[in-house]
Amino acid sequence: MEHIWISDLKDGQTVDGVYYLRNKSLATTKAGKPYLNLVLADRTGELEGKMWDSADKYDANIAAGDFVFVQARGNTYNNQLQMVVNYLEPVDKDSIDPALFLPVTSGDVNAFWQTVQTLLASIEDEPMRALCEAALADAEIADGLRRAPAATGVHQAYVGGLLEHTCSMMLLADMVCRHYPALNRDLLLTGVLFHDLGKIREMSYELSLDYTDEGRLVGHQVIAVEYVTRLAAGVGNIPAETVTLLHHLILSHHGRPEFGATKLPMFAEAAVLHYLDNLDAKVFGFLEAEAQSTGNWSDRKWFLETQVYKIKRAETGYRFTLPGQETPPAKGKKTKTKQDLPLFEK
Repeated sequence: MEHIWISDLKDGQTVDGVYYLRNKSLATTKAGKPYLNLVLADRTGELEGKMWDSADKYDANIAAGDFVFVQARGNTYNNQLQMVVNYLEPVDKDSIDPALFLPVTSGDVNAFWQTVQTLLASIEDEPMRALCEAALADAEIADGLRRAPAATGVHQAYVGGLLEHTCSMMLLADMVCRHYPALNRDLLLTGVLFHDLGKIREMSYELSLDYTDEGRLVGHQVIAVEYVTRLAAGVGNIPAETVTLLHHLILSHHGRPEFGATKLPMFAEAAVLHYLDNLDAKVFGFLEAEAQSTGNWSDRKWFLETQVYKIKRAETGYRFTLPGQETPPAKGKKTKTKQDLPLFEK
């Protein structure tokens, strides 16, 4: 039977295929009968599921993180589509087709990579530029940066998402530094490169998007600090203060402790890094919610703390313009192309 994508499932449609079990919990109805809450996923998204019969038996045989064969049907309840599951069993990972479960960026990974390289090459501080070059020359980092997601579900949660997010933030950082020339552009661009690099090891992205044991126990901020420390020792001529400033940029980029920051941002570049990180993630969230909604309003997005209103746009979905690409035209106007790469001029 042909795989039914989560994004294509309709009310009443029969499901008979393999999905990733992102989460599960055993609950009890008001009448005291056990049932299973499930979150099932493929590369197009995730969907809540309910299993009402023999919940105890199935709960003992499956675990979050399993790939499961599912027999179910789509069902709309309280205006929300879900799966009503009749049967499920774990499936051997070796039999899984990764293409079913790994969403991939719609952008050009090579263009993102070239843009990041070009911006980092424009760093004037030689030790910082050498540190960035060492990062991109590191086999683990280079491969991971091109493949890792930026998150498992909030923003750019697909293969290549981390590079896309990093590229977008670097272009934003370059523009902000033109507006505020007192900012240390070299420090900010270097901070953007390193701030999320730890996600290369924090997350797994072979068959599904999830967190590694190291990611859960240590986290991407500490891993990124480790990268800076190791690479700086290899480069050899980076001032200790620069290393400390980069450590602070990494440890404070979530902004506040309740959002995962180890430290509050304590200098201007750290604050800018935090806000650019939040800006790119939030713009992604709003535009994706618009693109996915079928009516004027999306359902409530916990990440955005609101429903999203779908306004009329010339194009939908998240993307940004790289230097040299065609700029999306305003309605009724002809497309213009950037020829002079103004973001790369000093």
